[in-house]
Amino acid sequence: MPETYCLPRDFELISEKVKDLNLKDIKNLWLVKPVASSRGRGIRLLTDLDGLPKKNKYIVTHYVYNPHLINGKKYDLRLYLLVTGYTPLKVYLFDNGLARFCSEKYDLDPEKMQDKYIHLTNYSINKTSEHFEQNDSVDKEFGDKWTLHTLKNHFEKNNLNFDKVWEKIKDIIVKVVISVSDIAIPLIKQFELSSCNLFELYGVDILLDETLTPWLMEVNLNPSLNCDSQLDLKVKSHVLTDIFNIIGAIPFSHDGKFIPMDKANVYKDSVEEGVIESLCEFERPSGGFHRLFPLKNNIEYYKKFIENPGDENIALWKKC
Repeated sequence: MPETYCLPRDFELISEKVKDLNLKDIKNLWLVKPVASSRGRGIRLLTDLDGLPKKNKYIVTHYVYNPHLINGKKYDLRLYLLVTGYTPLKVYLFDNGLARFCSEKYDLDPEKMQDKYIHLTNYSINKTSEHFEQNDSVDKEFGDKWTLHTLKNHFEKNNLNFDKVWEKIKDIIVKVVISVSDIAIPLIKQFELSSCNLFELYGVDILLDETLTPWLMEVNLNPSLNCDSQLDLKVKSHVLTDIFNIIGAIPFSHDGKFIPMDKANVYKDSVEEGVIESLCEFERPSGGFHRLFPLKNNIEYYKKFIENPGDENIALWKKC
């Protein structure tokens, strides 16, 4: 992650960081983001200390000034992360996604620092640009939105190692989920929710710098599933189809009683439920989603980051 501060709590800390703010110093650029917003609304580059919010809630993050460019344009990756439970923890990543381009070529000219079409990759912003190019193809290197598969092909044609980048991204994804598990697990237990009945689709935004190092920009709790093109429809319809296959959605009756048409399973405790339901889940077709955790070959590595794994996780790990 880029160096990040939460306002107003960290106001004094970030003030020290940016007190010598100089737009000509590209290594000292900071991005201000409003909390709980979406579609790039309210995001701006910090141009002076007077623009640093003192009271309202904002995120201030170090700006990655050296992004990897394609056709002179900055882009980011929208990836689809599926978490089907925290007790036990189960993490999946979809093998396709979106590469979202700025509609103007990248430029660090101080006079263009607030040009959102140069610096912000959000599709909702760039589609309003007069230079935006709509891509309706799922496999062409055209326009300001590509599929992840198209980006991978572009890397391969240009002798860039996409697989190495993808492995780093997968590591980021697992650690992102682990970082919030100690918050999620107590909440699940507080409300007496069965983790086997819970799932969440997240939109993860990754930026690659000029060295092809992936940076975590943000995790979206409500990723857009709108389809403005055949490209969107191709990717997002597969995401949804595969999610329902993985979670094993049970059909309900249509006679007004809305009774599950499958018999409910009975378990002696939450540990048995978590293990059996998870093992059944792992056998279902997952389509484009690939399980990142738990896997037999990575449990030992990642478990050291989990402070309180709980009985359900430990029991499942023994079965993987």
